Amino acid sequence: MPWRTLSLYLLSRFCSASAVMMLRAAIAWHVFALSHSAFHLGLIGLVQFLPIPTLMLVGGVLADRYDRRRIMIAAQMAPLASAATLFFATRDGWVSLPLLYAMVLVAGISWAFDSPARAALLPTLVPRVHFPRAVTFAATTQALAFTTGPALSGLIIAAAGIAPVYATYLGLVSLALVGLVFVQAPRGLDRAKRPRSKPPLRPRAVEHAEYPAARSCGKCGETAKDRACLPAAHPG
Repeated sequence: MPWRTLSLYLLSRFCSASAVMMLRAAIAWHVFALSHSAFHLGLIGLVQFLPIPTLMLVGGVLADRYDRRRIMIAAQMAPLASAATLFFATRDGWVSLPLLYAMVLVAGISWAFDSPARAALLPTLVPRVHFPRAVTFAATTQALAFTTGPALSGLIIAAAGIAPVYATYLGLVSLALVGLVFVQAPRGLDRAKRPRSKPPLRPRAVEHAEYPAARSCGKCGETAKDRACLPAAHPG
């Protein structure tokens, strides 16, 4: 198993998932601190999932057609800019509810493109015989990240406030990008190549419309479709 490539992939996956969960926890705390409203807190869930039902389908199509690693790198650029915006807005005191909701929307759009490409990249990194183990490692890493992100967010808020959480989020996204840059599929294992397109099968109805007598002859076995045997050749 190519441990170096898999380790870089898992590191990137852990940092990215931890950053996403950290951001969700931090923004939920921040929205409630600004609004003291359960309604505004509930809007976070609606905003972050709005782009997923439609854009994740587009992300899946792109992951099938283009370089998945490049899609992931491009998708991580938006959270990188969001992290910097949130940090400076919070530090300088001009953060607002619309800005927080906008950053949540950007994170949701990024996830819709990143998630299908990240899932589709793993089979191209390991041999088929090691793929079940790689899936286990990836699922364990993601589950650990889903636990680590919110816990780390709470600890940082309690110790230093909300702005350092966004700075940590920026660092995690940067680490995820660095890991992706060095992830390379081993030679001979890139299953992302598209199979050659096959000509569409002609409907059977069209074939019979063109050759109404395209049936095997009961006497000689030839078909009228091949013009080698016609029904008139065997009278009676």
